[in-house]
Amino acid sequence: MERPKRIKLVVRKLGRESAVGLSYGNGLIEIDPRQTPQDLMDTIIHECLHECFNSMSEEDVENAATTIMRVLWRQNYRKVDQ
Repeated sequence: MERPKRIKLVVRKLGRESAVGLSYGNGLIEIDPRQTPQDLMDTIIHECLHECFNSMSEEDVENAATTIMRVLWRQNYRKVDQ
């Protein structure tokens, strides 16, 4: 069985890139914090799926990310600022 992939998440404004999230395929993802909490969770999951399953189509990644986000959201998972 393969070890879980290590992913580094960087939160920064991505205005110049015209994106809310970026996956580089090397374990690094960047997320724009200027999103609603639900959209932020969806984007994080979306970019993690790109990192873990780089052969998935964009449509499949979008559908899977939104499905996972909705399940977690209904279970009251939320971002907690520390």
